[in-house]
Amino acid sequence: MAEKLLEVENLDLIDIINLIGNRPYPMQEYIKEYIEEIKESKRLEEEQKLLKAKEAQEKLEAGEKAEENKKENDVSVKNNEEVEKDEDNKEKENEKKTK
Repeated sequence: MAEKLLEVENLDLIDIINLIGNRPYPMQEYIKEYIEEIKESKRLEEEQKLLKAKEAQEKLEAGEKAEENKKENDVSVKNNEEVEKDEDNKEKENEKKTK
């Protein structure tokens, strides 16, 4: 039990039962219901954690994709600017030649 407490801060009844086993006598009905509620609560908590992790991963991937698209767009704009600059230089050269 001490090792488990080093892993987690609190132990609930389910953790204790898992560690040392069932009681030597039957549990009262209200305790069984309480245990089922705890199990359901833990299951829902785990589902929420997984959902949040999935959403965070999707946001991260979307952010990375947006950053990649921005870089590609910046390169494209830069290439267009270079092409326009080259065309302007050619025009200036042609003007100088005609004068």
